[in-house]
Order: sequence, then structure tokens, then C-alpha cells
Amino acid sequence: MPREQIEALDAQQSAHPEQRPGQRALARELTARVHGEDEARRQEEIAEAVFGEQVASLAPERLAALQPELEPWEWDPAAPAPTGLDLAVASGAYPSRGEARRGIEQGGFSINDQRVTESTAAPPPPIGGEFYVLRTGKKRYLIGRRKEG
Repeated sequence: MPREQIEALDAQQSAHPEQRPGQRALARELTARVHGEDEARRQEEIAEAVFGEQVASLAPERLAALQPELEPWEWDPAAPAPTGLDLAVASGAYPSRGEARRGIEQGGFSINDQRVTESTAAPPPPIGGEFYVLRTGKKRYLIGRRKEG
């Protein structure tokens, strides 16, 4: 990196250490060198979505790439219409219906970035007709994909 760029990163790091500009720049540089610019941009976009809590805003092709990394599960479009509670249990987000109900009541469960407040309510439509992005707590994500066949 040119000296000016390093000094600018150092100034950003001093001013906003919580944003980790130095670590982000290093990660991007290494990813670009090892895997190429396109992959570095893709990984940066995914990291921003995950750590910025905006996973459901990703395009379906990005969700497809991210799904194997974030506790993947599948849903059956031929099954009866699920409720938020059904998805919470079927995905493995909660080990039982009782725990899922408590998580929902406490406001700790969302589907496609929409907080679920009633366990019997229908979920929002799947993203691109194919994906459900579930979040429990602040940082645990599960991405469900429609079963093929």
C-alpha cells in the first residue's frame, strides 16, 4: 500500500477503532491476492450484511453462496403453509416448540429481517421464492432454502 493510504488507515483506526478499518483492509487485500478481486468484493458484501445485520437484504444468488456457511436447512414448498413457530423449530433454531414460543414472545426471533411477534402468524414470503433468513438473538443466522424436487 502507498504510504498515504497506510497513514489514512491509521488515522481512521485511531478515530474509530470499533470499525476496525485496518483489519478490514488487511482482510480485503489478502482475499483479493489469494482469490481475486471479484471474490474479495463478494466476501466484503457478505461480511457487511452479516455483521451489519442485513442478511435478508442480500440478493438470492448471494444467499445461495452464504447458505452453506450459516447453519443451512431446507423447507418443503409442498408442505402446508408454515407459521413462524413451525419455521423456528423445523430449522433447528430452537430445540422445541416451547423454547421457540418463548424466544418469539421475548422478541428474539425474526424471519427475513421482520421480527416475529406471534408464533401462529404466517411468515413473510421467502426471498426470491426460495430463501428464509432466520435470526435468533443478535448474531445467529440460519438460511433455509426451498427443497428441490
